[in-house]
Amino acid sequence: MRFLPQVHRQTSLREFVFLMAGLMSVVAMGVDGMLPALAEMRVDLAVAQASDMQYVVLVLFLGLSAGQLVCGPAADRYGRKPVIAVGFKI
Repeated sequence: MRFLPQVHRQTSLREFVFLMAGLMSVVAMGVDGMLPALAEMRVDLAVAQASDMQYVVLVLFLGLSAGQLVCGPAADRYGRKPVIAVGFKI
């Protein structure tokens, strides 16, 4: 089987800015999508006190932090593009 040679092209500044803005907005959309659903989540999770729902937000941010701890060094080692591609595939 023959493989075609890979062509590397330089990413333009505009493309880079749009990609980074899109990736940053994923976090904001996750939070904004979760907050209105907290009341229904409270019923589904059978949480007695409404103030305990703050732990759901805490777990969201802990998960995001853990992802940074894993993906940050991986991006340093392998580059941003492969790490982002793996992140989107998961």
